[in-house]
Amino acid sequence: MQLSARRWGKRSGSSIGTKFRSNTTITKFNEFRFFTGVTKTTYNTKELVNCTYLTELTLPVNLATIEGESIQGMSRLTTLTCLRMNAPSLGGQNNMGNLASNKKLRIPYGATGYDTGNWKTKFVDKGFVITYID
Repeated sequence: MQLSARRWGKRSGSSIGTKFRSNTTITKFNEFRFFTGVTKTTYNTKELVNCTYLTELTLPVNLATIEGESIQGMSRLTTLTCLRMNAPSLGGQNNMGNLASNKKLRIPYGATGYDTGNWKTKFVDKGFVITYID
């Protein structure tokens, strides 16, 4: 099931809450990019933790911080699209699990910070290939 912002009916606000935590039916959430009020995910709410069937995710451009375990357990994630020019701060406890092969980290051309630090450790070193979007 592809989750849509229109279907859920919320595109603003500072959090998506716990609605999707441990969801096993969502496979794509590319419309997360429209949730422009979300500037960080948090350890306490663990917004997308254990969405084990999620294969595609597009992060909102204003998402500056991904804390703690908020996105861990997405073991089938194959495409992560980040629209932010500077990589969001990524907490050290995010563990994506045993990830699928042939993975893409899609970022804007000229973006920085995705090939260093925790982004390198958690994504690039785990087989995500950086590709560029316009």
